[in-house]
Amino acid sequence: MKTQLLPILILLFTISAFGDAPLLEPQQVRACDDQVNFCVLSDPKGITSIYKISGNFKATEIYKISGWFRAPHISPDGKYFVAGYSGLNLVPQDVTPEEVMVAIYKNGVLDKVIKLGELLHSMQSLKRTVSHYEWGYIKSVSNYGVELQTVEGSQFVEFPSYQIHRETKR
Repeated sequence: MKTQLLPILILLFTISAFGDAPLLEPQQVRACDDQVNFCVLSDPKGITSIYKISGNFKATEIYKISGWFRAPHISPDGKYFVAGYSGLNLVPQDVTPEEVMVAIYKNGVLDKVIKLGELLHSMQSLKRTVSHYEWGYIKSVSNYGVELQTVEGSQFVEFPSYQIHRETKR
């Protein structure tokens, strides 16, 4: 029994240790929407390019954003680029409610930022890891907003211009 339990305990220990490991050095990051109609290439040289994919995977650049993003996401219509926090799901122990966790761009122009204090009811909700706190992550991006999973639960944040469009439509 002990010999069967030991590998499981070692596996659990290594999984938790990896979750708090230092992040890799900046490198090119690629991401596409679920249908691969639009893709992102974020280069550590400081340029992020958004491409429309057509035909035999022909990529046509539609706009650029200044900066490198470790956690890029693109909406299915290509209009919205969403940049997640560069520390992914972990924030430093001295994090403040003012820390920007999500940046939303529309057609390459910054449209909205979402701060940690806006996502949580209480900073006490952050989950302690070995050296950081876990806050959550971006679950998905649609044409209407971004779905986030925080330590307090799931929430959907509508894109600002979608809210305006919806209000004027009434």
